[in-house]
Amino acid sequence: MAELCRVTASLYKEAADPFALLARFGIADKKNSPVKDLSGGQKQRLFIVLALIPDPEVVFGRTDNRAGRKSTAGGMENTF
Repeated sequence: MAELCRVTASLYKEAADPFALLARFGIADKKNSPVKDLSGGQKQRLFIVLALIPDPEVVFGRTDNRAGRKSTAGGMENTF
């Protein structure tokens, strides 16, 4: 996962710190894990991190709390 973040950041002149983003989304402890070993929620957070590395001005997203995961949905809304 760390290598994927490093490579993604290298594609942009001014990229956000991928490791700060991993920490912000609570998956910094998994940085040395292969993506295939992440849980579904961890993969979703990784994909958000990868989308935020280029430091975009606008991000479109949708939260889905039908499964009763209000704490996760609320955390994502607060981040964006």
